Amino acid sequence: MNRTRLFFSGLFAVLSLSAAPVFASPAYTASAPARAEIVEGYRAPTPEALTEAQVEARLEAKVLALVNQARTYRGLPTLKDDARATASARIAATEGSREGSFAYLRNSVETRLERQGVSASYDMVETTKLLKGSERDLDAAAQKIVQGWLKDPKVSRQLFDANLTYGGVGAVSAKGSFAVALDAFGQKPLPRPLPKPATHC
Repeated sequence: MNRTRLFFSGLFAVLSLSAAPVFASPAYTASAPARAEIVEGYRAPTPEALTEAQVEARLEAKVLALVNQARTYRGLPTLKDDARATASARIAATEGSREGSFAYLRNSVETRLERQGVSASYDMVETTKLLKGSERDLDAAAQKIVQGWLKDPKVSRQLFDANLTYGGVGAVSAKGSFAVALDAFGQKPLPRPLPKPATHC
């Protein structure tokens, strides 16, 4: 008996992240094994269906991981995943998704983080992105978001602030589009001492 072998090609992350889920309308599903051999009596496993909350949580984790990879490459400490920053970023992402823009957020990052219990003595930054259009691969979506940030000089200066130590990503998906925000904070740098006045003999 001749056996037929079928090979399923998988999607792999460019930056060594886990295998990407794929979109099978109307819901996201986890990707199938990269390679499977079909033999007599074999049945392929049913792909894992992902809820909207799972899609958003996976995208949040992937975006933060890519930001930390970029910081590590530049010799900076990674941002520690912080529940307060994540909650703050999700508020921004929800509003950005609802309005279709991050241009006029009702609350500043300082206000959002302070409501989560972060002291005003910290430096606080926010970074936002709308990714419009259906994206079949969450790894590709995360890369587009972070690459867009890195290409913006103002945003990249925020992401590569050496004083930042904590961060969180909020993602909201709607009709194949994503609204993503990253909020981060860290100790303010110590003020430089004033130069001593010159003395005259």
